[in-house]
Amino acid sequence: MGASMYGKEPRADRDGVTMLPCPFCGYPAEEGQIADGDDAGGHFIQCTNGMCGVSTPLQFSCGEDARPLLRERWNNRKIRY
Repeated sequence: MGASMYGKEPRADRDGVTMLPCPFCGYPAEEGQIADGDDAGGHFIQCTNGMCGVSTPLQFSCGEDARPLLRERWNNRKIRY
């Protein structure tokens, strides 16, 4: 695996699945989960560059772990203009 344009390796999550870097700025991605409020329990993946702000929509677990679907969406996303 090569480094991104910023010299940072793509991150593998705890299951060993590598998430591609952000398609807009090249920074690594990270998983997150909303802890409080109306969206509590929602999972997402976001760019680690605070100036970029790209993230997936929230995905809630309904009997199955939402994270594999989010990883697939992040890694196979299409940029729409």
